[in-house]
Amino acid sequence: MSGGNLGRGASSGEILGACGVDVGAMSDCPVLASCRFFNDVIENMPAISESLKERYCLCDNSRCARFFIFSALGKQHLPDDVFPHEMAKARDHVRHFQRYGTID
Repeated sequence: MSGGNLGRGASSGEILGACGVDVGAMSDCPVLASCRFFNDVIENMPAISESLKERYCLCDNSRCARFFIFSALGKQHLPDDVFPHEMAKARDHVRHFQRYGTID
């Protein structure tokens, strides 16, 4: 391996990032600049926040609970109490909003 956590894929020769995704295919989450989680604005951040950022913000935002809410409801409905690994909580949040029209 070279470059810290970068390595070459065994079969295709692609360069893999720390999360095992082809670096050429990786893209940062489009919400990064304004995401309160990624920018450490949320109080009581989980101890594993740095590894969550690597996995969900920098590697694969398609599995991020916060991105799920953002995509479904918009930035204005993104709560501080949902973290990237809490997809079940995110789905409940979206269902509640769709049913009652509020995030409370």
